[in-house]
Amino acid sequence: METFIKIGSGMAKGPDSFAAGKEAVLQALGEIGRHELSAGIIFASPRYDLSTLLSGITSVTGSLPLIGTTTAGEICGITESGSVVVTLIASLFFSIRTGLG
Repeated sequence: METFIKIGSGMAKGPDSFAAGKEAVLQALGEIGRHELSAGIIFASPRYDLSTLLSGITSVTGSLPLIGTTTAGEICGITESGSVVVTLIASLFFSIRTGLG
């Protein structure tokens, strides 16, 4: 039976903001498989350079709609601090848009 929504999550930790973002999103993609992505949610430690972290994530996801926030701790199976968690959502049955205002 086909799943209507697929969710994948990845966590990374390290001194390089770009590499941590890219590693977390690649882990999350590994759980999604072949499904087309709908959106992503990012939870990141404020110790990262956030624009560089986002560049690492979007180097993989392209123009995928993303929302996110900084955190005092991140949860992805375990509780960490000083890390980044990326959760990806994939479904053929809905679309997500982001905006400001």
